[in-house]
Amino acid sequence: MLRRIPPRRLSAAFLAFRRCSSRYFPGPGDFFYVESLAFGRVIKYNSIKVISLITQSLTLIPLLNEIDLPRSILFSTEATMRIIEESFVRHVEMPKMFDMYFGGCRGCTLDIETTGLSPFSDSVILAGACFFDERAKTVQFFADTPADENELLQRTAELMTDADYVVTYNGKFFDMPFLKRRAAKYGIHLPEVYNLDLFPLIKYYSDLPSFLPDLRQKTIEAYYGAHDMRLDEISGGESVDMYERYLDTGSTVIRDTILLHNADDVRQLACIMPIIGKTDIHRAFARQGFPFSGGTISSVTLKKLDLIIKGTLTTPIDYINFPMLDRPYTFRASSSDASFTLEIPCEKNGEYVFTDAEAVLGSDERLIKKYPSSNSGYLIISQGKDINFAEMNIFAALAAEHALAI
Repeated sequence: MLRRIPPRRLSAAFLAFRRCSSRYFPGPGDFFYVESLAFGRVIKYNSIKVISLITQSLTLIPLLNEIDLPRSILFSTEATMRIIEESFVRHVEMPKMFDMYFGGCRGCTLDIETTGLSPFSDSVILAGACFFDERAKTVQFFADTPADENELLQRTAELMTDADYVVTYNGKFFDMPFLKRRAAKYGIHLPEVYNLDLFPLIKYYSDLPSFLPDLRQKTIEAYYGAHDMRLDEISGGESVDMYERYLDTGSTVIRDTILLHNADDVRQLACIMPIIGKTDIHRAFARQGFPFSGGTISSVTLKKLDLIIKGTLTTPIDYINFPMLDRPYTFRASSSDASFTLEIPCEKNGEYVFTDAEAVLGSDERLIKKYPSSNSGYLIISQGKDINFAEMNIFAALAAEHALAI
């Protein structure tokens, strides 16, 4: 909708703006077009800029000629979100241990650009994803105006439903909480997709922090030898200021610079994914979680003589199972928060802690026989202080799947 306000005097323009903004302009995503005789063109401003422009001019009104005043003010709430798709031609060779957790799954990298750090007062202006599987493409949703955030978030939610997991860099602490808060503002449901965050994986489960100057994504790219494939030269902080300038000028050069920064972030993130081969991935996943066919396992821990598996279910249920002959474990699931807890008893002999894998898994016990910690239907969980994290995680996923086969 467009509405014209023809002010005769600057004070009249300000009052008209105030009336207009309170009656028609409730959302932060709206913007004004100011047509200036002085510049001879229409300039796009957000509401804050217009208020600043008019109030500054009000203080200078004795010095101004009427030709310098805004001749008309227009405003619009029309969305003009841009969708950009490009091919991703680089090959990503993942280590074999990656397939233990993500084999057959569809994944993508994900990164957002925002107007600031607060999901309560700032907004998402760009979301980008890189599909490094057979789809081999990057997809970006760009908010040409702040009014596009609603559609941008809807598109991002749809994109996430097409992935079994998303890869981020510090996404657990910024991107994902920010997206969820902004989506909730518009009543948009953001799918619960497993987030493989490389930042804590590198920080807490590798030796890289001991010799790298910092753990910024660009530093990891340089270490991995992928930095020369990056074309952009700005930071995330600079993109905030550049977006403000884009709203003021509509410059396609500024817009393309922001898009390139985001595209390079998601493409480069895909390229450095093999670096997880330099991390203690099995120990990390036992503590930080990993996906399985029924949802996400959030942690696998050995407490005394109980193996405790916690997680969330894709399809929430209410269920309780107490130990029985054919199901020798305790399983609790709640539909209120989609959570589940699986407690499997273990035994101890000397320095070995083990569990009866055959009793828990039935015929599926054959799936772990190939591991060296499997012996005569039993799975050795730990030997002294050494925990067999890889076998423990695989067993946890199989046990959770078996418990759900009710």
